[in-house]
Amino acid sequence: MPPLSAAAAPAAVAAPIVGRLRRPVRRAGRAPATPRATPGDGGSPDASDDPFRAADLMLELTETEDLGKRGESLFAAQLALCGIVVFGAPDVVDGVAAFLGVSSVIVGLGACVWGARTMGTSLTPLTTPRRGAALVTDGPFALVRHPLYSGLGLAALGAAVVSCALTDGDPSRVAAALLLIPIFAAKIDREEHALALQFGDDWTDYAKRVPRKVVPTVQSVAEALHVNEWLRTKV
Repeated sequence: MPPLSAAAAPAAVAAPIVGRLRRPVRRAGRAPATPRATPGDGGSPDASDDPFRAADLMLELTETEDLGKRGESLFAAQLALCGIVVFGAPDVVDGVAAFLGVSSVIVGLGACVWGARTMGTSLTPLTTPRRGAALVTDGPFALVRHPLYSGLGLAALGAAVVSCALTDGDPSRVAAALLLIPIFAAKIDREEHALALQFGDDWTDYAKRVPRKVVPTVQSVAEALHVNEWLRTKV
């Protein structure tokens, strides 16, 4: 082998080192990476999927078609008794009574305001229609024929319950609220007689279309407020 010149010696020494650096590096013990499967490309289902289908359950629970036939009362009694076991009877009873009473006052006053605004110039506290009054059949009057009495009675009873729950209890307030029932019944009879005389067949058709006088059905309230449609858009 001929001797290398001084200029070619560095290049000859560096060539094997550069060749080694250009070779691919292999790491032992590591397999090639595989793409992860996602639910969208046919992989295994995501672990975050709801195993209880809560959205479907909420829709089923809020359906009003079979309300009262699926054991709702038993479930409510179950919750009430479990609450008494956990929290004790006196405090729970007073708290539930106060909550129901306040809710009744709010709902009752709301029904009164809704009914009064719907009646407009036909509104009167007496049992005879005002002169030039129209037969009002929309709004809350599509649920019951006398929604103002429904609201007043519910608010009065709720206020009496709240008073008894938050204080020592005054039975005279509950008695006064209950005495409103026969007064409202007497006023309703006189009003309907006067309305039948003034509006004739229109009143008869309306009474057939809306058979409930004071207490509406749950289904009619849900339909009037479009509860099912709202739940389907939100759940």
